[in-house]
Amino acid sequence: MDHAILHILYYGQLRREEVTNLNIDDIDWQRGKIRVNEGKGNRYDTINLHPDALKAIEQYLPHRNKPKDKNNQALFINRYGKRIANNQIFYTVKRTAVKAGITKRTYPHLFRISSITHMSEHGATMPEIQKQSRHKDLDTLQGYIQLSEKHAKDSYLKNIPTFKPQEPAKNTKADTPHSTTDLLIEKLIHGEISEETFKLALQTLTTNKQDKQKRYDMGYFR
Repeated sequence: MDHAILHILYYGQLRREEVTNLNIDDIDWQRGKIRVNEGKGNRYDTINLHPDALKAIEQYLPHRNKPKDKNNQALFINRYGKRIANNQIFYTVKRTAVKAGITKRTYPHLFRISSITHMSEHGATMPEIQKQSRHKDLDTLQGYIQLSEKHAKDSYLKNIPTFKPQEPAKNTKADTPHSTTDLLIEKLIHGEISEETFKLALQTLTTNKQDKQKRYDMGYFR
């Protein structure tokens, strides 16, 4: 029974009172689903249940205590033949933690938080998690997700873009020598030549260019 309870807490993401209220006919073996009875807000929801949890329940049923009074349909029966109480689930978790050597604080709701977190870490979307966990408030649901430091780092390194330095493009203007005009401008800016010399040199370059074009038009370079 402990084995089945722990599997339902984790795979079903159920609260304590939802586990105690489970009935045998709430399990849909063929569809792999389970109906959650009278949970928070007295809602009735049908959710998916992992095959491992279904198997744990199946293994438990032959050892289920004989129910008494009006407890025939209760899934989990205590030694007195009655439906288990919330505190029994609490002690089941505590007892199992001690056997496993876990020293950190453990409690039933931690299974729900862990399951929601693991779904997020493995790529489930918020709507998918919300449907399985039956959370109505997305803000509250996001508060449940406690990503591990390792997962946060791995996700960061995987999803942050890497900018690599690009090699300069070949045959660009930056690779060509400065024109004579550019060199004259640089010398003027740095005070290496006077403004008068700059104007004279620029005028000479313009005249030479015009003469060269004129000679070309006359056929000297054909």
